[in-house]
Amino acid sequence: MIVVSNSSPLIALSIVNSLDLLHALYGTIYIPEAVFHEVVIRGAGRPGATAVMKSPWIVQQAPANQQTVAQLLSAGLDQGESEAIVLASELSANLLILDERDARAVARQRGLAITGTLG
Repeated sequence: MIVVSNSSPLIALSIVNSLDLLHALYGTIYIPEAVFHEVVIRGAGRPGATAVMKSPWIVQQAPANQQTVAQLLSAGLDQGESEAIVLASELSANLLILDERDARAVARQRGLAITGTLG
């Protein structure tokens, strides 16, 4: 199963010490560079930063189609959301874990299966 995650689910699950739940449910989780940067670099010292950096089952991968990322950015999504949607499309992901309403609507329009942190 191929699963891509945005930053907010990683952070939320880290806050409640449940990040490993993703590994138990899905095995490997893919995150784009922007999500890694948001959680680990900008989020240094905050919930999720160390866990995401040290989890070998969380794999960072850049989306190839930067033109589509730019289009989603211009449509109002943030960098992490945009990259997560494009990466999920490129990997033909079985699931995209995403909480933000506008980003979920775009992902649905692109035919992606989505769930949120609570899902």
